[in-house]
Amino acid sequence: MLALGDGTGERLLIAIDADNYLRVRSRAAAGDDDPILRADGSVDGVDPGQMIAGRWARMGNALIATAMGTGAVFVEECEYDAVNGQLSVQSETGPDRIDL
Repeated sequence: MLALGDGTGERLLIAIDADNYLRVRSRAAAGDDDPILRADGSVDGVDPGQMIAGRWARMGNALIATAMGTGAVFVEECEYDAVNGQLSVQSETGPDRIDL
């Protein structure tokens, strides 16, 4: 059912909350309020260490955006290393993880 998408063909995303409720929603379009990935490893628009998987993220550096060929990526996976304060994301279309 998830592979079929919603009525418009947009991808469906799932999440399970702390109370074990399954939530299904359509993937939102990229927007101006999406988090911004900075080259120094910080992310603007979210609390430190907050996961951004399942969201769009904008590139905060023109050189990164040019190198990736896009100004925003949909974050498939996200990992935060609290010891080093490093964020690593895997985009929907990118073959490699982005380490910030």
